[in-house]
Order: sequence, then structure tokens, then C-alpha cells
Amino acid sequence: MEPASVSIKMNKSGASSTHYLYGIDNDKGKTSKISYNFWKKIDMMDLVRRRIPIIQWLPRYKISYYMKDTLAGFTVALTEIPQGIAYAKVAGLDPVYGLYSGFMGCFMYFIFGSCKDLNIGPTSILSLMIQSHVSNLGVDIAVLCTFTTGCIIFLLGLFNLGFLVEFFSYPVIAGFTSAGALQIASSQLNSLFGIQKNASAFPDAWIIVFQNMDQIKWTDTTLGVISIIFLMILREFRKIGSLKYNNNLSRSKNILSILAFLLYSSRNALIVIIGTLLAYSLRGKDANHPFELTGTISSGIPHIDLPPFSPVINGTQYQFSEMIEQLGSTIIFTPLVAILETVAIAKAFCKLSNYAKITFN
Repeated sequence: MEPASVSIKMNKSGASSTHYLYGIDNDKGKTSKISYNFWKKIDMMDLVRRRIPIIQWLPRYKISYYMKDTLAGFTVALTEIPQGIAYAKVAGLDPVYGLYSGFMGCFMYFIFGSCKDLNIGPTSILSLMIQSHVSNLGVDIAVLCTFTTGCIIFLLGLFNLGFLVEFFSYPVIAGFTSAGALQIASSQLNSLFGIQKNASAFPDAWIIVFQNMDQIKWTDTTLGVISIIFLMILREFRKIGSLKYNNNLSRSKNILSILAFLLYSSRNALIVIIGTLLAYSLRGKDANHPFELTGTISSGIPHIDLPPFSPVINGTQYQFSEMIEQLGSTIIFTPLVAILETVAIAKAFCKLSNYAKITFN
């Protein structure tokens, strides 16, 4: 007797096709081969292109894009350096780990990424989530948490579970984005005021500032406020820069528009360069330096290896199961928060730039 089957008819453009899902042979009580014929209709090259987007865009890449991409890469890199260092300090790690995580993600996203607006690397919220574990178990727990987070997100994408993201409503995304902005801004208050204390939560950051008003370094505060004002002014140059290459403008106005566009695009890099040169020109002993400096950062590139599944921490060897137990709910919430941050950014830019569609896988 033939195995039981379910016939599904689908009409498209007047045509009809039938697919069969083979089930259980009721006479023998054995499960027969499960076969759903839509696999025959899958375009494997299309599947590969969606999984490895560089195959799609690299053949169409134009040399004319190179200068703009170089400027963008230079600006993002100079922004990522202080940002990565700051996030590493928030997580309680050596600043060099912020640099590692900042550039390694870019190499992977260059091949597998498909959205130009996403930020790949550490974030303030994720750094705060891992901070308490790092203070107890050191860098090994941070590496293991990063590894498990990547594995979970990879599996979600592999099995096409991105549709679950559609259940995140817009109010949730908007609330998360606003809360994230407040959290990120609050986590930088201690650096803005030159206070050598870190906070692990939003209210703690403000409490620390008010409790240590007498320790505020006004040189740091002045430099920080001037930098913020400078960034806000250069941000307004976008309106002028958008007029570049306008045939209705004179040559001199077109040149000014191009200059305004370059200043707007590279504003973050300019702040980093100016701040670095200022700190270097006033170099001396850290105790007498007018600004709080990051200090010496370890040099070299670490060797690529598997995360420490059974590390020895403070003379005690932890098994993999014990490390997972130490992470607790963090191992579940870290990938969820990472996905939610990514979705929030993608949806925000989708609405801003009128993108046609977002594919969450």
C-alpha cells in the first residue's frame, strides 16, 4: 500500500502545481521517507547569494564608489577606536578587547552582511550585561558568552527563524531604542566628568555623578562639551552638503557644498583626531595630565583559538557546565538583546530611508 499523503495545490498566475507530503505507512506502522517537493524548486544559487551577499554586490561594485567608501571606512574606524575602548572598560575588560571585537566583526560582515546601516561590534547594553560576570570570573567568561551568543544567533538564521522577529511590535522597538539611547548616554557620564568610577545600571550612573561632584575634572568636562557642540554644528552641514553637484549652483558654491559634505561625513573622525593631538601635545606624567587618559593598551594580535571551555580561574578549574551555570539567564538574554538591537537599528533606518523590505534572516 502506498504511504499516506497530503496534496497541496497552489495557484499562481493561473497555473496549478501539486506538492506531496509523504507520511506514515499505516499497514506496516513504519515512517516512510518524508519528502516535500518544494525542495526541488529551490534555486540553490539564489540561496547561496542570500547567505553570502558579497557574491551579489561585488561584481556590480563601481570604482566610483571607492573614494566615498574609503572616507566612510576611515571615519567609522576612528569612531570605533574610542567607542570600543569605552565599551571594554564598561564590561570590565582590558581596553584592547574592545579593539579586537571592533575590527573582527567588520571582516565577517564584509562577507556575510547585507545592511550598510548596521553597527557590528560591542554595544553599551551588552557590555553592561556581561560586566558582573567578568568581575567574578575574568575575561574567559566574556569570551565564552560571546561564543555561545554567536552560535545561538547562527542557528536561528540557519533554520530561517528570523520570522520570529516580526512579533516584536513597533512600541517595543521604539521603547528599546529610547531606553538604549538613555543607557548609552548615562554610561558615558563618568568619562564626560572625569570621574574614575563605573556604573552597572542607569540610575547608578547618575548617583555616582552626584555623589562625586567634588572629583569632577573640569578640563575633561570642557573638552567633552566642546566636542558635543562641535558635532552638533557639523551635523547641520548635511543640509548644505546635500546640494553638491547641483547644476543650478555656481562653481564656488558647489565646492563649498562638497566641503560641507566632507566635514559632515568625517565629523566623528575629526573629533577623535583633534582630541588625540591635543592630549599628545599636553603629554606628560598621567598624574599631572589635564585629561583622564586611557593609558597603555596591550599590543599584538591574539592567536585564534576556541573559547576556554574548562578554564582555570584564581586557581580553580571550572568545567563547561559550571561556566554555563555561572552565566545563567545571560546566555539566553544576550542573543535576544543583540537581535533586538539589530532589529531596532534596521527598522529605524528602514523608516528613515524608505527601504522596501527587511529580511531578518
